[in-house]
Amino acid sequence: RLKATLLALPASILKLPEVTSALKAVNTFLYQSGISKQAAMLQNQLKPLQSVLTSYSSAIKASVSVDKVLALLPPQVLQAEKAAEKTAAPTLKAIANAIHVISGDTDKDLFNGYPFNPQALALWAASVVGFSSISWYDTEVPYKAGQYDPIKAEKFFAKRWALKYGRAVQLTQTLGGWGIGLLRDKYEYGGKNWQKNMPMRAKQILQICTKLGTTAIKIGQALSIRGDLLPAPYVAELSQLQDRVKPFPTDIAKNIISEELAALGKGSVSDVFQSLSSAPIASASIGQVYKGVLPDGTEVAVKVQRPDVVLDISLDLYFCRIIAPAYKRFMKLNTDFVGLIDEWGAGFVNELDYEREAVNSKRFLEAMEARGLDAVTTAEVIDELSTNRILVTKWVDGERLAASKAGDVGRLAGVALNAYLTMLLDTGLLHCDPHPGNFLRTSDGRLCILDFGMCIEVEKDLQYGLLEYIAHLVSEDYAQIPQDLINLGFVPKGKEDIIMQAGIVEALSLILKQLAEGGGPKKAQARIEKAVRDEFGDLPREELRKAVR
Repeated sequence: RLKATLLALPASILKLPEVTSALKAVNTFLYQSGISKQAAMLQNQLKPLQSVLTSYSSAIKASVSVDKVLALLPPQVLQAEKAAEKTAAPTLKAIANAIHVISGDTDKDLFNGYPFNPQALALWAASVVGFSSISWYDTEVPYKAGQYDPIKAEKFFAKRWALKYGRAVQLTQTLGGWGIGLLRDKYEYGGKNWQKNMPMRAKQILQICTKLGTTAIKIGQALSIRGDLLPAPYVAELSQLQDRVKPFPTDIAKNIISEELAALGKGSVSDVFQSLSSAPIASASIGQVYKGVLPDGTEVAVKVQRPDVVLDISLDLYFCRIIAPAYKRFMKLNTDFVGLIDEWGAGFVNELDYEREAVNSKRFLEAMEARGLDAVTTAEVIDELSTNRILVTKWVDGERLAASKAGDVGRLAGVALNAYLTMLLDTGLLHCDPHPGNFLRTSDGRLCILDFGMCIEVEKDLQYGLLEYIAHLVSEDYAQIPQDLINLGFVPKGKEDIIMQAGIVEALSLILKQLAEGGGPKKAQARIEKAVRDEFGDLPREELRKAVR
């Protein structure tokens, strides 16, 4: 009777160490000799159950009521139980009646060995979905912002199948039709529609990325510069992808701001800001920006992180690591996609840490000022109002560099190149998110680089390796190039002869020298073509390609 009582408890309570210990003691009591001695041991083992059950005697009598057990459960389980009981009452009643007939049980008490009445079934289902599996109400995350850990994510989502499979259904619904179309293009009619339909499929995946949200948009942006991984039509479409994410409600954003300010001991939004825009000035995949004014009249930008963004991103990255090997096999590629996802995911998760972004912004500004590069700047961080979830900076008046009609845009593009070379080869802190939305032309004619959330540290050895590589290419010291490529990690050790035989070194040297002469890609391409024809003569295009190879 006692064993049946304990086993009838919800899964959430059965997991408690006190209950586990009591069950073990019951089994020992039932199947071993020496009843009086075992009974004394059982009584001692049952004492910890007092925090879960009303008492040992009430458990023996199986008098634990449904209401008492329900009172012990978390609120989310109770909500799920009520919803299940309400929406599935006829089904639950039919199942309960059938089990009562089959088992011959007539006692409807919930904990009398056959806990199969409708309320018990609803409670069990709610416990499984709402508690045992850690349901939609779960507030935990596999790792914190700035601490990407795929192993922790695997363990985390292995226990949360409701969350995991819910997202899987959403991804299947959104990607299913596109995936089936892609398979038909590949294998139907001998694959003759593969190339023909590729531009259409590329447009579709652009829309899908926008619909799926944060991670999909970021992945699309990252892949838009990887022509080695995706066919040209996909690269062309994804290169149009900007942060087309709808803003989340302003009242939620202001609640987040209030929570963070309160944690800093600064008071409420009205205490800190003289005014704050009623709608976001800009909305991106990770957060959105409001314009505010401090009590002293200083105009500021307030970047607020989206709610649950860490959980959403970690779940999508988890799925990406599962899908990557299948994509690799399907496309017959040799790229380590899981390693690529982990490398990119680490940078992406770092971007969620606004405190890290604040530090990076200040380091960049100080480094540029120390080197006399006053033509480039970034938004100045207000440390005392910034946290891991909100970033407050001084407002920068300006317009997107790519959309500017000013006459100095070309000069500022050169400033951008100079700034990036300085970061890469000198300071070592490299800004890794150079899309058009992060470059402003300020009202005083300077270049402002925004969003230092995604940055990497370039080690000194790598900086020296890059400098040597470029120097050897420019001086046409081809014998040193294979070792440079090995030092930089582009080529495995022992493959030097293959690099020399393939003619890659000469091609790289030619391209770099032509780019160094300026004029943009089109003029550089024309000069390269002229240099090739001067070398090999006026051959037909295919023969010329073979000769160059």
